[in-house]
Amino acid sequence: MSRAAASALRLLEDHTMVRFTLTGTVAALLGILATPAIAQRDDAQALSHEFGRVRQGTIVRHQFALPAAVTKGDRISRVEVSQPGMKARFKPDVSAECPAVVRLEWDTAVLQGPVKGEAFVRWENAAAPVVRLTLRGHVAPLIEIQPLPAAFFSVFHGESAERVLTLVNHDERPVTIRGIDAKSQHFNADIDVVEPGRRFDVHVRVPENAPVGRVMESLTVRTDHPERPEIIVPVNVLVKEDVYANPEEADFGGIDRAALARTPAVLDLMKQVFMVKRRQGPFQLTSVSCDIPGVKVAYSPTEKESAIFKFEVGLEPSRLMPGPLVGTISIRTSDERFPEIAVPVRGLVR
Repeated sequence: MSRAAASALRLLEDHTMVRFTLTGTVAALLGILATPAIAQRDDAQALSHEFGRVRQGTIVRHQFALPAAVTKGDRISRVEVSQPGMKARFKPDVSAECPAVVRLEWDTAVLQGPVKGEAFVRWENAAAPVVRLTLRGHVAPLIEIQPLPAAFFSVFHGESAERVLTLVNHDERPVTIRGIDAKSQHFNADIDVVEPGRRFDVHVRVPENAPVGRVMESLTVRTDHPERPEIIVPVNVLVKEDVYANPEEADFGGIDRAALARTPAVLDLMKQVFMVKRRQGPFQLTSVSCDIPGVKVAYSPTEKESAIFKFEVGLEPSRLMPGPLVGTISIRTSDERFPEIAVPVRGLVR
């Protein structure tokens, strides 16, 4: 990964936080239980093919030959594929004279970036292990945005910042930029020609006077390419006060009280976590409260100054009432400029 890409990814800290939910956990467990038995083989490389880097719209083709040790003279019942645009062709009958062969095709017209597709070979003998075939590679769009297909900003109020994204034309046809539209009070943008018809640098800037808050907007690059007349570039901007919460709310989503009563251990997985941070130097929290019965808030450290405080927001199902869960966590601080921070709490109790 390039240094620019790594730097951009680090900005995701203030834009993304991993949350474990009841639904996601149960879905993952059910997915594990439902996964078919996959043939365990020493020559697993024979079941995987790397097709490298291809241009968007290319039809990738590869033929897999399944060794007799796997097929054992069985008959192929069907081949299931995991991705749109994939097709499988095969002859059901398998014998020493007619070994098992599966031909995969994958139309990359709607794909972009690193891709992985799988096909599952199933046999008429339902007890036979399923064989997994894998295609991997990288699909370069006609016009690619590097190093990431979006611009991310995380700045403090009064700061400015700039990101440079490069448009790379992989098509044989040269492209001309007709203009760029970036109508926002949170950022502005312009474009430079690096290599005529081939490479262009898009400069995206957040000005010092950008208002506080988080926005997810976009800019549009207009071209003369018949297939890509407009290139949409997402722009995500977070402008923070000197003391701020990240993320800005605790969202529990759907809360099933009956399910929680049956499986109390899931409560730990439903906890919402956020941080309260200060731009420079330590500060104290003088009080923390929540106006919703059944929502409990813990934070650390509790009795000393810090530049970062970690909050965990949990639930007490017996005190929750059916209906919307709406309220606020009020955090009072020792910072004279930001004496109170309000963190919304959301959810729906069933």
